[in-house]
Amino acid sequence: MMPQSLANAPKHSSRNAAVGRAPRSAPPLLKADDNTLRLINMGQQTLYFFHRPVRIAGHLTMPAYMDEWKAGEGPNNFSANPPNATLSVYEAGRNENTLAVIEISHPVIDPKDLV
Repeated sequence: MMPQSLANAPKHSSRNAAVGRAPRSAPPLLKADDNTLRLINMGQQTLYFFHRPVRIAGHLTMPAYMDEWKAGEGPNNFSANPPNATLSVYEAGRNENTLAVIEISHPVIDPKDLV
């Protein structure tokens, strides 16, 4: 079964995105303040999943992910319905990762970072 494109997702689906990852050659880095999260030296693939009304998972190139923010992508585009993401941070010496659920809005690629 081929995954459904993000642009054609069911109108009332919950849209979530696991946004990229750093390349294996570099440790993942991030910078954050109260309003902005910068993922430094991002890989060029973005993972996505839906959990309602059906479970769908797949991946997109970063340019294809950025296209999902355009109004021309349909009535359920990310600009109209921003996705959630979970930021999972591993810290040496801790038994569990630190998790934060965030809403993604107004992403920018600058030049290899996702802001």
